[in-house]
Amino acid sequence: MEDITLYTSHLNSRATIKIGGYKHVLVSLVSAAVACNCDVTFQNVPDIFDTQQIIQILRSIGKKVDYSESSLTLHSGCITCSDIPKQYSETIHGSIYLFIALVVANKRGSILNSGGCAIGNEKTKSSRPEHHFYEVMEHFGIKVEVASDGRRNGSYDKLAPAVIDIKDFKSNNGISSNLHSGATKAAILCATAVTDGTVEIKHPYLKPDVTELLEFLKLYGFNIQFSHDTIRISHSKSVSGNLTFQIMPDIAEIISFISFAVFNKVDLLLEFEQITKVQQGLRAEFSILSECKVPIEWTEKGLYIPGSIGIRPLPFSIIVTSSSIFSDSQPFFSIMALLSSGESSIKEGIWVSRFKYAEEAQKMGYPYEIQDNTLIIRPWTERRVQEHVDLVATDLRAAFVLMTLAVRYQDITIRDFYHIHRGYENIYEKMKSLGIGFTVSN
Repeated sequence: MEDITLYTSHLNSRATIKIGGYKHVLVSLVSAAVACNCDVTFQNVPDIFDTQQIIQILRSIGKKVDYSESSLTLHSGCITCSDIPKQYSETIHGSIYLFIALVVANKRGSILNSGGCAIGNEKTKSSRPEHHFYEVMEHFGIKVEVASDGRRNGSYDKLAPAVIDIKDFKSNNGISSNLHSGATKAAILCATAVTDGTVEIKHPYLKPDVTELLEFLKLYGFNIQFSHDTIRISHSKSVSGNLTFQIMPDIAEIISFISFAVFNKVDLLLEFEQITKVQQGLRAEFSILSECKVPIEWTEKGLYIPGSIGIRPLPFSIIVTSSSIFSDSQPFFSIMALLSSGESSIKEGIWVSRFKYAEEAQKMGYPYEIQDNTLIIRPWTERRVQEHVDLVATDLRAAFVLMTLAVRYQDITIRDFYHIHRGYENIYEKMKSLGIGFTVSN
């Protein structure tokens, strides 16, 4: 466990932040590498908690792995253990994809449960569903059984080509579904072991954690065709060896620091490569920023936010779905909406509830109001917090949001800040470069 206390900050007027690799892409590609049993080096790998847990899982099943200076190499070779240890699987959500890959590569595998941030508030916690992963696996002929201790055991003799419609996977949220991303990636991973015929995935989720996965498999040698409506995957007679693939920049980290720059009036340069992939991956987010008159400037090194000009975004109304902005992005739009001259709203259509950060921010006087699965954000007038305030970060994004809002004040403690290490590389160094004053306690 880890808490931080923020004291009086003298923010730097200008700063540069180097963006790390995107963790959601990393776990998808590592899972594909396990499923295909290929030799590959991934570059721009983020040095975060999730990466360390992925490496522990890989080594626990017998994979030879080298990790150094943002480079992760997986070596081909036999899997020696078909069970993912509980102490690793329950720490990250990505362990479910590694379980699928383990079964695909080894014809059998087991997992007790996956973990990760528990998204939602305490009354209606939006736990991570897993049933759709097992349903996809069964479509291909993988038998998934539940043992007496709750462990899931997967096994098969031979996988058959399947036609899967992602629209069939519906959640308990009537607006959209939090199952589409996972179902699409599970189907792609299973398709890697279908040696005869073509796998067809209808109405797929096509954000970067999927499109990068398809690009990697195409580079490896699979026949890949995809459009907005359909993905088709079939085996090729020849595959590539000793691949190198660069993990794209973390688009969630980019939108996080955009919100920090706007709210705290900092001129911020975000440095990263693969600019086109960022523009495509955050297309919906950049469209809303443009409509709200939030200026960003593209440079050869990344993008620049002129926060010192005192940006006042126009009010907006956003509905978060699997085809609009990321659910990971909505907390950061709520930050920028505080500077607007009118009322804004965010309706969360992926998770039943993801506004615990707003409840915590209310303790500092921020004008958030939660109405079921909608967050109302009213214009904020800065005021002094007269006494020490204790906040609780319930997940990764909440930790960054509360830090961004708390630097306007002093003597604010954020409990369970350790969540931030799940997705922000070198976060304390980055906070220091911004001029944020803080102490860390365990």
